[in-house]
Amino acid sequence: MMMETPVQKQQDAFFDNLLESIKPLDEDFIRRRIHHINFARIICWLCIESKKRNLFCPDELRKFMRFEASSIHRVLKGLTEAGVLNKKYNPSSRTSYSFVRDPSQLPVIREYFEEALKTLGKKPKKKLTFSVEQEIEEDGYF
Repeated sequence: MMMETPVQKQQDAFFDNLLESIKPLDEDFIRRRIHHINFARIICWLCIESKKRNLFCPDELRKFMRFEASSIHRVLKGLTEAGVLNKKYNPSSRTSYSFVRDPSQLPVIREYFEEALKTLGKKPKKKLTFSVEQEIEEDGYF
């Protein structure tokens, strides 16, 4: 068995710190992904569906987007880990998701939605954006 020298310990510590510093944060993961067109479509679908109802299940999103279930679950897991979505386990076999109702998360969700619209090439009208923001604040959407 070979003993580590102080230089090797220093190098190991350096590499450990380097790996920790280049590991992407959850926020970085979402910001990088939102420029992908399918990810932007998913964000838009989630925002629009959350206005209609509080909970949505991954199967509905999968049917709408025509993706594989694993892709949908990977995206929803990333949003859950970033603190944007809540995962709810129902007594039935379906798992449901909902947006976090914390007021501090509202600007983050709004920013994701605006970036998704830019990625899709859709520009919201000023009047529509204002009324949506007003509805969000009054009705507690998202």
